[in-house]
Amino acid sequence: MSTQATTNVSRKRRTSKDDTTCPSCPVLLIELIYEILSWLPVKSLIQFKCVCKSWNSLISSSDFVKKHVHRSSIDPNLRNHRLLGIDYNLDHKFVLSLSLRSVIDNLSRPIFDESSFELRLGAEIVQSCNGLICWINYENHNYVNYLNPSTKFKSQSPPCFDHPWVFGDVDEPCFTLFGFGYDLINDIYKTIAIYCDPIGKNTMVKVYELGVSRSWRDIQSLPFFPCTNIDTYSEDYGKFVSGTLNWLCLSCDKSLVIVSLDITDETFEEISVPNVATTLDFVESPKLWVLGGCLCFSYDFNKEHILLWQMKLYGVIESWNIFLKISYMDIGPYYPRPLFMWDNNEIMLKINDDGRFIVYNHRCNSLKHLEFRTSNIWIEGGTYIESLVSPYNVGVN
Repeated sequence: MSTQATTNVSRKRRTSKDDTTCPSCPVLLIELIYEILSWLPVKSLIQFKCVCKSWNSLISSSDFVKKHVHRSSIDPNLRNHRLLGIDYNLDHKFVLSLSLRSVIDNLSRPIFDESSFELRLGAEIVQSCNGLICWINYENHNYVNYLNPSTKFKSQSPPCFDHPWVFGDVDEPCFTLFGFGYDLINDIYKTIAIYCDPIGKNTMVKVYELGVSRSWRDIQSLPFFPCTNIDTYSEDYGKFVSGTLNWLCLSCDKSLVIVSLDITDETFEEISVPNVATTLDFVESPKLWVLGGCLCFSYDFNKEHILLWQMKLYGVIESWNIFLKISYMDIGPYYPRPLFMWDNNEIMLKINDDGRFIVYNHRCNSLKHLEFRTSNIWIEGGTYIESLVSPYNVGVN
């Protein structure tokens, strides 16, 4: 082979190698690249995976995905936070997402996502966790599905849970409550299903581990019966906070109590609600929420106003404090749904059935009505953060 031909082959080899690896580290240290990329939005990261093999490996790594989730969740500008909206059709509903920042900034035309995904009318969104959304398809053999709306990746061959339509000696259909959360210790996303008989006597609890098992397994039963409205129990899904899932229940003496499931060791504990709200005699429509990383408890008081308590330190009963009090005179005859809290000071709420948003400022004890309305788009599933978490390989070593 001639010298010129050898040189050409060598150049081709160098060119081929340069196509699959990044520039040498003296240009940018890999630690600095890691730091810069971890602050970028998902859309940019997906594009940057095509830069070279080492960037693809870096962005796809479990450590980077977790770092990006953390960065997105604490971003004060809320650039990666989005609202889930449902646009109903005849036999389907389309799940849209819109920029939370654009709603908070009171834009008349908030920024919607470019694409959507489709659900049948019988499907219900349970909740999101680290950008991964869990939803239940009741019309299709009760499948549990998982989706990342930011990457458009959806779980395949989802597990079907065996719904005991007749529970024990009760010849009536039972109903099911769900919860979805992340086991940080074992790096596993878990879905909890609680089967309840219609007369409030028995429960059965099962758990499914995403990416670990292909079947549901039994765990200990709920110590008390869930306090839920069977017509609106989609809002009564377990609330995930501090590594636990939480449901409102009625104790043996018919008083309100929070039952908390530690998602790692799968054991239940009881947490007291604020002392002034222990019985249904004075409390209507009690509900749990998670705002600002804290468990919250709201209820209708005497049809006059809505009270919302915040547990500043999870599990510490003495840390319950009234965070919000809104009169129906200010918002109309609707039970507001808290969606998001930022700066430990402001809460955005959705006014049910009316397509309106309001922002409550805790420091100033003031309300602001937002211009944006969603009269034909129902906000369901609350908020989520954009992330790279995949429904394919989480929890798999």
